Amino acid sequence: MRFVEVAYGLAEIESYLNMAEDYLSRVPANFETWFDEQDKAIPPEDDDDFWDLAVQEHWQYTARFPRILRNSFVLLSLSLFEAGLDDACEWLKRKQGLPISWRESKGSVLNRAKKYFKEAGLSMEFGDQTWQEMTNYYKVRNCIVHRNASLAGYRSDSSLRDYATQKDIVSNDTINTELALTEQFCREVVNNTQTLLGKLSDACQSHPRAVQPPDAQVSSNQSLSL
Repeated sequence: MRFVEVAYGLAEIESYLNMAEDYLSRVPANFETWFDEQDKAIPPEDDDDFWDLAVQEHWQYTARFPRILRNSFVLLSLSLFEAGLDDACEWLKRKQGLPISWRESKGSVLNRAKKYFKEAGLSMEFGDQTWQEMTNYYKVRNCIVHRNASLAGYRSDSSLRDYATQKDIVSNDTINTELALTEQFCREVVNNTQTLLGKLSDACQSHPRAVQPPDAQVSSNQSLSL
């Protein structure tokens, strides 16, 4: 997968987020309409059961389903980011004649990529805010994948909980404290992913072996947007 294809993929899931958030913004009003219609038809003796059902349904549509959707959005965004990393690392392997692929090294995705870029002589800034945020996104990603977004007992509980609190993406409305991603957070993820991939494309273009870097027309100045 090339950088331009990754850019298209990010633009597509951003459009998906726009449509999904538009639907979610209309859910409370739609629920109230449904509730009023059902409440009028429910016999008095069934009121308690109906209210129990309504409370559960309201939570599902206004809290649970949005969390599932936003979790999937972040996972998709980071999958595309890894596709961009893979493309850059494989290009460097060919250009530099490196003996092993970055996939063969050990460690986290970001640490493996960082090590590979340094070995290949790629001029890339790893201490800026965008890269630091990406490390936090992977903590969020790992919690979603390995703990179904639950913070209880997670090995990175302390640092992740602090970050989640700072970003206002932690909820206490379930039995176990869990991540509750927001629309704003999801937009930050895609924007920073676009920015970081743009910087990576720029670094590949300026590499000494960059006769024909991967998708050289994509740069951070274009912000990988359509």
